[in-house]
Amino acid sequence: AAGRAAAAASPLLPARLFDAIAAVAASRAADFNEQELSNLARAFATAGHEAPELLDAIARAAQQRLSEFTPQGLATVSWAFAKSAHLAWRGAVPPASAQGGRAQGGDAPSAGPPPLRAALCAELLVEGRAAALNPAELAITLWAFATAGHTGGEPYRCLGEALMPRLFPPRGLEGQAISNAAWALATARHENPRLFSALAQAAAANIDRLGALDLSNLAWAFAWSSQVPVAEHPAFYSRLGSAALVRLS
Repeated sequence: AAGRAAAAASPLLPARLFDAIAAVAASRAADFNEQELSNLARAFATAGHEAPELLDAIARAAQQRLSEFTPQGLATVSWAFAKSAHLAWRGAVPPASAQGGRAQGGDAPSAGPPPLRAALCAELLVEGRAAALNPAELAITLWAFATAGHTGGEPYRCLGEALMPRLFPPRGLEGQAISNAAWALATARHENPRLFSALAQAAAANIDRLGALDLSNLAWAFAWSSQVPVAEHPAFYSRLGSAALVRLS
């Protein structure tokens, strides 16, 4: 079943096995439950194996039943479709020659969010849905929407509000998830100085756990958003600069 396929996902598996699974699963996607749909999408995204027809089928099935998805399932589907750069998530994309490869998905590009992304955004606006995601799920969902070039106040507002009180221990955001969230909100041009200020505090507390790419993304995010003035957060910028120098040496 879909669950076993996801558990077995590995770049070491033969491509023809993934192709065979995709062919069968695409014809049965409407029969899968929410966990099986999210597991399949995650498996193929993790393996980096292109299966546009399967992802089309998963998108059609999922967008009709998002209310049945767990918080983890919503985050998983967001991440998997964003990582796969599938049209069901990205929507209109530049020509393949500008992407270094062909666009995935069977549906033609269209203006505005594609149906799956629009449906998931609407689902996150249902009372209590965004708040039910854990901090890591909130960060990865923010990343998924920003990666797709999603514009507008939502779902960034509701995800940001859910993230704000959970940035700090004992169950706060850590490491790469902090830079992912900051990068996503800055990329989306989301205006929320209080949230960016809280992200700066969380980043400062985790600065020693951040890699070079995380530090680079943080520096870009705070510079681009212009919502965390140096004069108001000298300690954060001092720690960020010191950590970057260490990584460069």
